[in-house]
Amino acid sequence: MKNIIADLAAYITAHATILGPLVYIDMIPTDAGDAMMIRANPGNPVEVRYLDESRDGQFPFSVYTRSDDSGKAYNTLCDLFPVLDLQDVQLTDETLVSVEPTSNPSLVQKTEAGDYTYTAGFRLNYFTTRG
Repeated sequence: MKNIIADLAAYITAHATILGPLVYIDMIPTDAGDAMMIRANPGNPVEVRYLDESRDGQFPFSVYTRSDDSGKAYNTLCDLFPVLDLQDVQLTDETLVSVEPTSNPSLVQKTEAGDYTYTAGFRLNYFTTRG
């Protein structure tokens, strides 16, 4: 479980056009400019554990984009939807079964410096075999 966010950040960095040099985890740097961030959503992930030590579950997360160009920040999130349309992708500890969008890109804020921040929500459904 602990590697899901880092693995998703690495996957997005490798397979999508991103804002900035990398996908940050949990925080966008405080300085202005283009940036992208991924974070786990607050709350309890849903997980079922089985006697054979396998488990399946859901992991909600959000991706944020920031740019001084509102359209660029918004469109970067829109372009991410097909990149995250995944089936049976192996992450470090989990076999990714699917990712579903849970919200459309929406404006979070416009800063005094003129940067726009947008976010979109997703749900990762996974199955892991252990043993």
